[in-house]
Amino acid sequence: MAMWFFDLVAAGTFVFIYEKTGQDVTMGEAYRNSTDVIFEKSRIAGMLSVASNLIYAVFWSGPEHVVVFFRKELATMKRIIVVLVVLTALQALIWTELYTLGYESVSELIKHYRTH
Repeated sequence: MAMWFFDLVAAGTFVFIYEKTGQDVTMGEAYRNSTDVIFEKSRIAGMLSVASNLIYAVFWSGPEHVVVFFRKELATMKRIIVVLVVLTALQALIWTELYTLGYESVSELIKHYRTH
């Protein structure tokens, strides 16, 4: 719960800054613009760019990156909040599991997933 709470507060702060000032510290808007250009040239490459962005955001850069990236599609503050809550919870679950299991070694983490 602590990991989720911290993640939610951090992501919410970045989104709040973006919404109030227009300053994108996540670089999500710039990435979206470049993905749109890629998508115009190749639909497949554009989809790969979007998919890689989502995976990267869940595992590393954070849910705020996804919110800024998909700001046009989310449209309302209610949708933004729902996406932040869901993605921060998912990220907290993943990282809590990795922190819990990752202290032994990478091989222990792989063994854990093979047996479950």
